[in-house]
Amino acid sequence: MTEQTTGQTTAPVADVPVRKSITVAASPERAFAVFTDDMDSWWPREHHIGKAPMQRVLVEGQVGGRCYTEQVDGTECDWGPCWPGSRRGGS
Repeated sequence: MTEQTTGQTTAPVADVPVRKSITVAASPERAFAVFTDDMDSWWPREHHIGKAPMQRVLVEGQVGGRCYTEQVDGTECDWGPCWPGSRRGGS
């Protein structure tokens, strides 16, 4: 549970996972590869956390690797580390 402050009041807000599914004409392996290895090809440029416009998004292909964006001004914004099982064949 987290708290959300609006104006002068604070109310508890439940942490709810976001789940989304789509059907694509690709094998699970191919879909996963495009989702991770080629994320920059489909990630919307306007969805970023950097102060400058986003140049590209990268997912490093190893456990503990970074998931981050590079901004047009040369800065980087970390989203977080890759986790075990986040790559094909992981557990």
